[in-house]
Amino acid sequence: MEAIFLRGLRSPSEQLAGLGIIAIASLLFTAFNIWLHAGSWPIQWLNHGCLTLSFWSLWRFESMRKLRVEFILFLSLFLFEILWSLTLFQEPILALILVILWISDAILVSLLFWKKNKLSATFLALPLAWIFYLVSANMIYCIKL
Repeated sequence: MEAIFLRGLRSPSEQLAGLGIIAIASLLFTAFNIWLHAGSWPIQWLNHGCLTLSFWSLWRFESMRKLRVEFILFLSLFLFEILWSLTLFQEPILALILVILWISDAILVSLLFWKKNKLSATFLALPLAWIFYLVSANMIYCIKL
């Protein structure tokens, strides 16, 4: 366990505290999202767990001053997810636009994370695959209207 926290810009206790803070924020967001869409909770837990590990693994090697752009784009992933969730069944065309913006943001975040830390970007593979699935499902839903 201690070997996980050895390398990095921060001390092991700071890394553990940071992981806890990021995980709690992710859990709260996941609970809200599951409340909106009760049927997809297992994949939500996996996605947000991967997002948590992704940002944490990047944060422990870089200062927040250097991660300003990455952090804003990372938070916008959650914003797009909330907006998409709220508009899916009321305004499917708007939801399609939002999910396309969401996937664009996710690709950009992955590229920025890859540039700084390859492990951090690797954790984004599952959320990227899930968003690609949502794009196709949203397109099919719009076609059927």
